Amino acid sequence: MLPLTAVPSARPVLFDMQHMTLDDPFLVPRAKAYELRTHVGSDVSIDVAVVMTGDIEGHVVAGSADDAAGARGVIVTLYDAEGREVARTRSEFDGFYSFTGVAGGDYEVRVSVDGGQSELVQPLSLDPQDGYVVLERIYIFE
Repeated sequence: MLPLTAVPSARPVLFDMQHMTLDDPFLVPRAKAYELRTHVGSDVSIDVAVVMTGDIEGHVVAGSADDAAGARGVIVTLYDAEGREVARTRSEFDGFYSFTGVAGGDYEVRVSVDGGQSELVQPLSLDPQDGYVVLERIYIFE
């Protein structure tokens, strides 16, 4: 329950909610914004639907399994089951990447080098009850 104060009456009020305002960092609001219309003299409260989320992380490495090193600056993109881009990042100095606040579901992680076409695809399922998914190393060959 979210109590609201000083909300003007008789006209719509649009407000947004940042996930960091919730006590649990793995809960995020289902909608990014809400519209509320109040009446004079009425108390206002709103129930905000939340979704449990998790994190996805892994490493991109260059070379063979015997002689691999972290691949820095590789573009790593997360796609949902319908093929829509959900998030994009670049691997860090040691090849590490992460996606935080991801809703449960089926995804693909695609890796591309130098902004080219996605070269490697790693399917995964995220169950937010587990909290996170750690992928095995994704090897690229430079």
